[in-house]
Amino acid sequence: MEFMARVFTALGEPMRLRLLDALSAGERSVNELVAATGTSQPNASKHLSVLVNAGMLRRRKEGVKVCYSLAGELPLQLVSLMQAAELRQVH
Repeated sequence: MEFMARVFTALGEPMRLRLLDALSAGERSVNELVAATGTSQPNASKHLSVLVNAGMLRRRKEGVKVCYSLAGELPLQLVSLMQAAELRQVH
């Protein structure tokens, strides 16, 4: 139950969903994610940490550069399920 609570809490913020979407194409650095989402670096880093702690992302350091990638298909599958549910609510 704790794992599910962490995952659903992590998915409860629109910026985190935008970050997951930006990572759906593959690994990206923090600077690339900032450019893709239009947020600030501190805000992106805060949200990325939540996603890492929820087990949804992997973090890799390359010198001073930090890169993130999806930790498997689960994050995108959950987002896809929720998008489908949202569409059913609208119609």
